[in-house]
Formats: sequence, structure tokens, C-alpha cells
Amino acid sequence: MDNLARAVRYSTRQLVDLIPKIYDTQRIARIIGEDGESKMIKIDPEQPEAVKRIQDEAGTVIEKIYNLSVGKYDVRVVTGPGYATKRQEALEAMAVLLQGNPQLWAVAGDLFVKNMDWPGAQELAKRFAKTIDPKLLQDGDENPALQQAQAQMQQMAQEIDQMHQMLVNVNQSMEAREMTIKTFEAQIKAYDAETKRISAVQAGMSPEQIQDIVRGTIDAAIAAGDLIGKPPEMPQQGGMMRQPPMMPQQEGMMGA
Repeated sequence: MDNLARAVRYSTRQLVDLIPKIYDTQRIARIIGEDGESKMIKIDPEQPEAVKRIQDEAGTVIEKIYNLSVGKYDVRVVTGPGYATKRQEALEAMAVLLQGNPQLWAVAGDLFVKNMDWPGAQELAKRFAKTIDPKLLQDGDENPALQQAQAQMQQMAQEIDQMHQMLVNVNQSMEAREMTIKTFEAQIKAYDAETKRISAVQAGMSPEQIQDIVRGTIDAAIAAGDLIGKPPEMPQQGGMMRQPPMMPQQEGMMGA
């Protein structure tokens, strides 16, 4: 067993030395873990760091890219029971724990199901993991500074959204204010034009004509219900109601 371990260690060290020389271009490689599960990884020999972590907006690592030519690696060979034997032993130990402490199902139930050998156990373990508190599924060695930075980034994003909404409201208020000012200016211009027109008309009218216009306005207001009561009698001359004066004629007609 010792000689077999030495042979495995020696041949694996040769592979570690050759892999960076053969994987000299960007590629996607398929690897198989100790538990027999396979996954795809990206290799980029041109990047300066050994592992490049790509994160999303929340700071969660969604992908890793490796450069096998950066750093030094060694090989460690461990002899003993195989992975299948270890998993069976772990299953038996966890079964004893769960029987004595059923509340552990809410903490490690997915790991118990994952170590079973019947078909569909892995899919059931993934679904079971979704019912567990996400805080328990996080890596225990996660950097607290990174967690704090992520929380600050989320808070800043919320503040930016609030500021954006405030700017939108301010712009809408300014637009409404400008519209009100323009409407008010248009009304002032209309009032000014009407005042000038009335002044021009009034300049060519006699006092009797102005008095008749006022009386007609009051009668119209009473008929519409805006005023209540009878308008005062207009002054008379010689006991007779003054007849409405004629509209002023043009100078050419008066001269004739």
C-alpha cells in the first residue's frame, strides 16, 4: 500500500508539471470530483491571477476562471477507505443523530439525503436544501468585510433609487410650475388686451351710453340669478324716462 501511494504521488506530480504546458489556450474543461459529480470549468492561461472570481451586483460569485500556470502546487496521497465507503459510514452516523434529534432535519437534512445511493437522491437533496435557512447554506469562512461591503452596496443602491425618484418628482413639479406660469401670463395678456379694447370703446362713448350699458349688465345679472333685487331707476328729465341715446355717428354723417 505504501509503494502504491508513492507511485500515485510521483505520477501525479508529473501531471501537475505538464498540465500548464498543455493547457496553453483558453478552454472549458470537464472535471470530476471525489463524490463522482462532474462540472465544467474555464481555463485562461493569459490572466495574471490564479483564480478570477466574477461576481454579480449583489457580490455573489457566479463564476470562476483559472490559470493553472500561476502558483505552485503539490500532491497529497491518502490511503484508506474509498469515497463510497466513507459516504456509507457518514449516512449511518447521520441517521443515528437525526433519530435522536429530529430538529436537525431543518439544519442538515439535505446532507443526509445527499449521501443516499438510491436514484433521485441528489435531486431530492437539492429540493430539500431550498427549505433550509439560506444563512446556514453560506460558507462559514466568508469574509465579514465582504459581507459589510455588500450590505453597503445594497444600501447605496436603494439611496440612488430614492434620489432618482426625487429628481423625477422635482422635474415634474418644475414642469407643472412652468405650465402654470405660462397660463397665468397668457391670462394677463388677454386681460390687458380686453382692458385696452374697453378703454378704446369707452373713449368714444357718451356718459348716457355708458349708463345704459351698466343698466343692461345689471339686468342680465338679475336674470341669471347672480343678483337679487330690482335695479335702481335711472334718473329722469321732465317726468319722462330718458330714451337711449343714439350711437355716435361718423363725422362725415354728422357734417351732412
